[in-house]
Amino acid sequence: MINRIKTKIKNSLFPEQKFHYNIEKFSEYNDVGFVSGWAFFDKEPIARIAYQTKNGRWKYVEFEVSESKDVAQAYDNPVANKARFKLKVFDSLPEKILSLKLRFETSALIGAQKRVCEHLHIHGIERGPYRQYVPNFFKDFVEGKGVKTALEVGSRARSGVNNRDTYLPEDIEFTGVDVLEGEGVDVVCDAHELSKHVSHDHYELVYSLNVFEHLLMPWKVVLELNKVMKKGGVVMIFTHHAFPLHDLPWDYYRFSDNAWYSLFNKATGFEIIKTDLIDQVSIVPKCIYEGSVGVKDGGAYIHSAVIARKISDTTLEWPVDSKEIIETEYPE
Repeated sequence: MINRIKTKIKNSLFPEQKFHYNIEKFSEYNDVGFVSGWAFFDKEPIARIAYQTKNGRWKYVEFEVSESKDVAQAYDNPVANKARFKLKVFDSLPEKILSLKLRFETSALIGAQKRVCEHLHIHGIERGPYRQYVPNFFKDFVEGKGVKTALEVGSRARSGVNNRDTYLPEDIEFTGVDVLEGEGVDVVCDAHELSKHVSHDHYELVYSLNVFEHLLMPWKVVLELNKVMKKGGVVMIFTHHAFPLHDLPWDYYRFSDNAWYSLFNKATGFEIIKTDLIDQVSIVPKCIYEGSVGVKDGGAYIHSAVIARKISDTTLEWPVDSKEIIETEYPE
């Protein structure tokens, strides 16, 4: 009861101000967190920033302030003229970096305004391919386009995400293929032998998300796609350009945006609609020598993608059985 009375008195003397913020960069390397963006209260600038340590305590951190005339103009508020901040968190980062919380405060000793911000990774930052590129592909090439048949290569819902339910209309005829059984899988087969297991000249839409890096012979799989796709059908492949090794030993390739032209071309029966490199990253060497100086400043991206259209059948063949080359099974 007493605390409620104190809160009412405080709110009457120091009414709550509206708070605005946006996170522009949020990353972590070698147990150091890097956050930058802008933040301000309607009537006062930010004076202190604290973060919550792994043991739940709040720790104040030094931060740099810079001009943000664009923010002030957007909000028509001079307080926001120096709202842009940049900080580093060195000590006691939360074990799960995405759970990092920041607390923004004004300078008043009595009645200071405070706001705790969680989920920094979703406030302002482009949230990765599954929030933008992939949904946009389905919007551009499926919605309202009369597509009746679709095939997903690598459809097993390993992370609990069923792409068919997420992105495709309910009335579409769908076939999900994967090398292992699981949720979302209709046909269990090796993509290198795809045409032996699904209908030929049948699919108007084919897509594959984060699979091509695991294919021993992706050029053969492209020939298999040609066999099962209708002429005029569209295929979208989404894989990696720069990414740690994973699902070993079945991790074989990384693709630049130019690599796709060697796979999807007139000889294989395709024309490329577009290629993309997505989610820029820095490759930071752990050992500096002549060959690694400047590597972190070079261009690197987590994902590489291609959208192509089948323009003809192909006479190319690659009569090589993947089982004759590798004897291991794909990891669960």
